Amino acid sequence: LHRPQHIGGTERVTRTLLTVLTPSYRQTLVYPGPTVGKWCDFELQSSDGHRELMFNQRWIRPKTRISGHGADLTCSKGERALARVIRGSETRIVHFHHMLHWDSLLLPALARNLGCRVVISVHDFWFNCPQYNQMEFATGWPCGRSYAHADARCQACLSKHSDMPLQTGAFARARYGLIRDMLEAADALVVPSQFIKHKVLDAYPGISADAVHLVPHGVKRPGELSMPSRGPTKIVAFLGGDQMAKGAGLVLGMARLLKDAPVAFRIFGRSVGYGQLEMPGNVSLHGYYHPEQIGDCLQEVDIVLIPSCYEESFSLVASECWAHGVPVLSSTRGALGERVRPGLNGWLVPDLEPATWARRLVDILRSNELQRCRQNLQDQPVTTVEQSADAIHRIYQRLLALPRLATLETDTDRRLKRFRGKLDALRVSRGTRRAPTIDQPCLGIIRDNWDPASYRVRYPLEDLRRSGAINSCSIQVVKDDGM
Repeated sequence: LHRPQHIGGTERVTRTLLTVLTPSYRQTLVYPGPTVGKWCDFELQSSDGHRELMFNQRWIRPKTRISGHGADLTCSKGERALARVIRGSETRIVHFHHMLHWDSLLLPALARNLGCRVVISVHDFWFNCPQYNQMEFATGWPCGRSYAHADARCQACLSKHSDMPLQTGAFARARYGLIRDMLEAADALVVPSQFIKHKVLDAYPGISADAVHLVPHGVKRPGELSMPSRGPTKIVAFLGGDQMAKGAGLVLGMARLLKDAPVAFRIFGRSVGYGQLEMPGNVSLHGYYHPEQIGDCLQEVDIVLIPSCYEESFSLVASECWAHGVPVLSSTRGALGERVRPGLNGWLVPDLEPATWARRLVDILRSNELQRCRQNLQDQPVTTVEQSADAIHRIYQRLLALPRLATLETDTDRRLKRFRGKLDALRVSRGTRRAPTIDQPCLGIIRDNWDPASYRVRYPLEDLRRSGAINSCSIQVVKDDGM
């Protein structure tokens, strides 16, 4: 994954899959982040259900940045660290959900060379362009190109998005070649929509269509549907906060045009960007919300606005609204054009003019369209998290049934085999919580609590205790407690 604690779509989908698939696999989630220890490689964030490792992002020092994010083609520190995780955990499959912030395009090839099957999920347009929402700097609109070219148009855009000197032509050619090789060599590509599938195949025609699996993101099935507003004033919600790319400006424009109509606008999400704006009286800001609170946000809401300016790869918000029985009024950008079916789960507006949207909204609220659509949604199936996880599970099982890939055994592998051989004698059974058969306490003596003492003594002993190799461990800090 590309960042630790965030509630974006990619992070939510990844963590949901990990949770649902935990009974079937021993899983390790790896991502770069701000570790507490300054000199460590990894910090264990969690071992509850699945293991979660944060890679010390201080080791990633990009020479190239685009849109504020590292865009180097290779990062030796990250590559060596991930290789140790793969070897140490006996990994059979490496599933890349996102490679942003890792600053290397060689990670899938590395996993492949270590004998792993490789699955890559395409959540957005990062594989097509390092400016991963593909909004062109000169226009502020989607560029419409399949990938970042080495021509003058893409060079001008990438140079504006980069805060470092960038040989954009050579960079774009090298990046395209590495990603092409990466995607063509993957055992499976997972995409959430037909739109993303076509986008990837247009950019990389050498990819076999059979290797691309369409797996829509799943959402949790709510206990009950949201109830519409009961009074004469209709409630319209926008779940994009102050994000202009999500259409925040259009929503405010609609609100101003409808200030005398019986319509109230509720805006959920970050509101910092509204600080200097004069808010219409029919708009209320409700701030951040956790995904688990989506049902509360949608109570009394009649319709949700999704006026995205950029091309949506899927839109979890749309799925969550439909799961709660709430229709959407949406733009046609990206996957929204294929997912929103007029009259069944919402309506589409082809342009992004506030006046057009205001007129369409009034027409829907004044007619019986809204009531009919809410009725239709009660019978419309929505992909659940269990269905999505089951599709990924089938992909994993197919790959695990294939012959194991050859890998060159190193001295590290041989040492790991000897260590595991000793551990196997202490394990109750493979696939269950490992426990010692005899009492093996261990004492660690360290001078202080600085990083070297932690990653050389404290962390290894704690890991050995969790694995069952030792029964208990205690630490004596000489500088604090004496001897």
